[in-house]
Amino acid sequence: MHAAATLIHWWQTTPTTELIWIFIGLTAQLLFSMRFIVQWIATERARASIIPETFWYFSFFGGLLLLAYACYRADPVFHYRSSRRPRHLLAQHLFHLARQASTESRQSGVAHGSACSNLCRSEME
Repeated sequence: MHAAATLIHWWQTTPTTELIWIFIGLTAQLLFSMRFIVQWIATERARASIIPETFWYFSFFGGLLLLAYACYRADPVFHYRSSRRPRHLLAQHLFHLARQASTESRQSGVAHGSACSNLCRSEME
């Protein structure tokens, strides 16, 4: 009961801005961690080591949120670790994936999709 009372007291006394940033930090960690789960599932389905398209989205957006959280906290260690990730390379991967999907849809007449999603769909059938 003491732990619950402590948690309730912390919740009531923590400013709303802090609670929002804690939520942003936890969401960022969840997004960044999801990339490993997504890769594991795609690898198991393909029975080969692959990096699916969603891996890059989770990496990019999770990394950006982690960087924003680190800047808000003004934590030099966390900020250094977070800023060392090459975001421009992640953005470049996303650009190439979008360009590839656009080229594939024009060539095949498909309105949307990507090579990875087509691979996953064909394996599920």
